[in-house]
Amino acid sequence: MTAQAYSNQLESTFNSLPGWLQDPLRPIYEKMDEGLKWVAGHPEDLLRAGEIYSQLGRQIDQLGRQQAADRAR
Repeated sequence: MTAQAYSNQLESTFNSLPGWLQDPLRPIYEKMDEGLKWVAGHPEDLLRAGEIYSQLGRQIDQLGRQQAADRAR
């Protein structure tokens, strides 16, 4: 799921609530939305970085397995 889709999903979920419920929850929603944007910065960059870290994790795992196999010989 892209950051844009997630953002749209969050907004869509809030907007799907009845108006009488949106009104009292709006300040909470806006603070939460602001906090998510502050933490995430540029969500697309965050998603790209996540994929890079995931690839690095797989490479490190592969290197560890290779070292263990080399030691076992």
